Amino acid sequence: MSVAFKWLLFEGLLPLIGTALLYWALLGCFKMAQTSSFSFKWDEAIDSLGWLYGGAVLAVQAAIKGWGKEPTELISYFCAFIALACFLMLITAMFSKAADNTWQPGRYMKWGATVITGLVLSAGFRIQDLLCCIGGANG
Repeated sequence: MSVAFKWLLFEGLLPLIGTALLYWALLGCFKMAQTSSFSFKWDEAIDSLGWLYGGAVLAVQAAIKGWGKEPTELISYFCAFIALACFLMLITAMFSKAADNTWQPGRYMKWGATVITGLVLSAGFRIQDLLCCIGGANG
């Protein structure tokens, strides 16, 4: 298994999807302990806006890892731009929620957050792959 593929599985997808599964399991246990009737909504656990937090962190990590190395420099700038976009979307969502307590993100915002998360994973995978090829994946 390549270094880039290991990164995608264990440092990219596992934190994003694993936190949703952990949330689902813990919330289910606590709600069942609290009441006898329990209904769960996947949209609370698999939240594309919540992925923006993880996407921003992954983008910053990928940008730092590829910074200053010739084949990954452009992708590092792209990752820094995507991290900024993640933070701006999160700030927008926070301001909207603060202004209206019943606010929910619209379809376009959810799709945008999902696309941004996919771009982060793609860029991070590409940086790992290029660093592996030049022999600098561990340093």
